[in-house]
Amino acid sequence: HMYHKMSRLFVTPELSIYVGTLNLSLEPEDLLFDEDAERPLNQIQDLQGWLTTIHSLAPEAPILIVGTHSKGQAGDKMPEAALGERVDRIEASLNDHPFSAQLVQIDATGAGQLITCVDNMVDGDDVFEALRLRLLSVQDTKLQEFGKSYPLTWLEALEKLEDQAKEKPRISLAEA
Repeated sequence: HMYHKMSRLFVTPELSIYVGTLNLSLEPEDLLFDEDAERPLNQIQDLQGWLTTIHSLAPEAPILIVGTHSKGQAGDKMPEAALGERVDRIEASLNDHPFSAQLVQIDATGAGQLITCVDNMVDGDDVFEALRLRLLSVQDTKLQEFGKSYPLTWLEALEKLEDQAKEKPRISLAEA
């Protein structure tokens, strides 16, 4: 699909936190459907594919995993035991991959689960506030360059280079 082809344009190694998502109300081993049906993958394979792409383009960038629809589909509530078993299967499938070290655990001690479970139809603001705080915590600990000040002369030089690029997008090595 278009997103896979364009991913190299928006995956960057610096100043990035990535969030991988999957629908917890669906069996993770079931094939994708709707617009994704042309690729014969299940949710786990699709998520692993995205995580592999992120790892190949941004091998140090932190990645959070968010499972949506954690209470099930509308009118079809998922029992807590079924959710826990599903989350365990998905998390087990994320071990022993090159991207595994980039996955941020929920519990800062390193003993917690990887998947943050949310459901915007049921969960209150506190669940999403906790996710927002987790993202800010990752930003503070993993992205040391975020918010760093740069000398004004650097920003002026960058602006001049951007202006020059508009007029002449390519220059020779001699001009550089």
